[in-house]
Amino acid sequence: MNDSKQSIFQKWLWEPQPLKVLVAALVLIPSVLALIFYPAHGAKAFFILAFASIGLIIWIVYGSVGKRVQALRSSLAHGEGEAVDSLIVNGVLQSPGIVLVKEDELLLVPIVGKRVTVPLAEIKSVRETTWYNGSLLLFKKGFWLDVPGRSRLGVAMSNSSAVLFRKRLGNVGQ
Repeated sequence: MNDSKQSIFQKWLWEPQPLKVLVAALVLIPSVLALIFYPAHGAKAFFILAFASIGLIIWIVYGSVGKRVQALRSSLAHGEGEAVDSLIVNGVLQSPGIVLVKEDELLLVPIVGKRVTVPLAEIKSVRETTWYNGSLLLFKKGFWLDVPGRSRLGVAMSNSSAVLFRKRLGNVGQ
């Protein structure tokens, strides 16, 4: 399910390609503006460089999240199922992670929180959404899983992965 030829908009911010583009923009734009305004405003123009620190903070935070997601991906047994980078909601906890789609179950592995194994037979219904846990998913698709004994369980993934995910779920819960 992991399509390496996805557009940059299909990828999560913690993946290397969109993270590099965002950080480059947030560091280069203030740097260029500081150089442009330097002749007119002198040293005061370099205060614009404070905005470049936003790019560095984003790089540190999302870079560490990306490394944890990649570590999870490599720790999962290959051949067990199809692994998809996703955003996982379990109760009130929302965390990036990996969804492993197996023949008869889903394994949700967030970077924060406990792993959740959901047998496909226990899923009563699956609801697709573009609004996910209070935020709009652009170029992504969210799935709320109705599983008895669980208050809130959801996964969000890129649209290309969501199509394959929905096919693998088949008519579960419909």
